[in-house]
Amino acid sequence: MQKRIKLLFGKDVNVVIERSMGTCVCGYFVGGGYEGATKELDNVVKREAELLQKHFNKDIEIRFNSDRMSGGAWVKDGKKNCSVGLSARLTNSELLEMSSEQRMELSQKEFRKLLDNPDMIIYETGISIKDTKNKVEKESTYILLDSEFRDFSSIDEAFNYITETVKEIA
Repeated sequence: MQKRIKLLFGKDVNVVIERSMGTCVCGYFVGGGYEGATKELDNVVKREAELLQKHFNKDIEIRFNSDRMSGGAWVKDGKKNCSVGLSARLTNSELLEMSSEQRMELSQKEFRKLLDNPDMIIYETGISIKDTKNKVEKESTYILLDSEFRDFSSIDEAFNYITETVKEIA
């Protein structure tokens, strides 16, 4: 999937959205799913890619995890291509609402049945703290290693968080 956009001052520039067959990120091969497990998930990630492309005016990479139950759109930064991204994942609302203890009480068959029957999408953001100029709170409880990951209930909430938090990709 490639798109052309026209920049200000009438210059024609190629800014593309590409699907990835997978990439190496922090020593792990990720994103080998190519497309979402459902058309709805695939369309959500395409929409995320369009939002990021329009806002940052940079190439975007779409990648899905191998199980295709989650995927995201990431701004291509010329490095690891994981500085800023919007993601989405299919999940089961009943499983999501359970405590860890309740999930541990499920049999493997009960757990697998819930896992295999997603009924909602969770929207996520990923922001590299070291590869962006950002307003991520130093005491954020959503930080894992050098990135912040947050869940949201809508694509708009997630995108607004990105636009308010990320000032520049370094």
